[in-house]
Amino acid sequence: MGSRPRGRDRSDRGGEAGGIGGGTCGADSLGHARSLARLGGLHPRGGEHAAAAVTAGMSMTGLRATNFSSGQGIAYMHESLYAAVGKRLTYVLNVAARAITKHALNVHAGHDDYHAVDDTGFFQLFAKNVQEAGDFSLIAHRIAELSLNPGLNAQDGFLTSHVIETVRLPERALIKEFLGDPADMIDSPTPAQRLVFGAQRRPGLIEVLSGEVPRAAGPAARAPTAAGSRGLSQALAAADADWVAPHLGPPLAAAA
Repeated sequence: MGSRPRGRDRSDRGGEAGGIGGGTCGADSLGHARSLARLGGLHPRGGEHAAAAVTAGMSMTGLRATNFSSGQGIAYMHESLYAAVGKRLTYVLNVAARAITKHALNVHAGHDDYHAVDDTGFFQLFAKNVQEAGDFSLIAHRIAELSLNPGLNAQDGFLTSHVIETVRLPERALIKEFLGDPADMIDSPTPAQRLVFGAQRRPGLIEVLSGEVPRAAGPAARAPTAAGSRGLSQALAAADADWVAPHLGPPLAAAA
């Protein structure tokens, strides 16, 4: 029932990282974590909450990352899921959906953990069989990296996660063709992304802070003062209206 983070290294050397939540050794630094990722083992301590943090860290530093959890483990990591959405991370959370019961842990199917994620901002897929669970995993990574939004890929716990079925697994070459190389640059797929991140970007790694292209990803606002204050975005627009007009158009320029 431990949460298992895994990641695909976006560096030219490649590699994967995997581990079980609650393990006995943890990454003491980002550099150590990336080294462990390339060696193929990463065991965060602290249960599902720590595993979710490690998965987010992998995604933030250029890894194509995924996490496996269910039941109370989803409830344990719940608060970190909001931050993953706000940071525009692109990892996928795989869930073998189980009932969350109060008297003891429950291995049987239920959608309590699945719906516990409804308000976080993750997009959600639900597979009806083993074949769909495998296919949706790849589809979820593609959606996450194009939309810059983390996603959840679920299946019924026990009824699907422990069933024996015949499946057709894609070849490595097909997976690489479908997802692309995470080190490549791709065309930004939407006008909003082109405005914020430029004509091209990495598939799942965005540069949130840049001195050359000042912008912020996600909402930001000042704390209220006695004299009152406006949101940070409005303040920046007012201070740089000459830039706002040609780039964002007359409505936002007028608002500034």
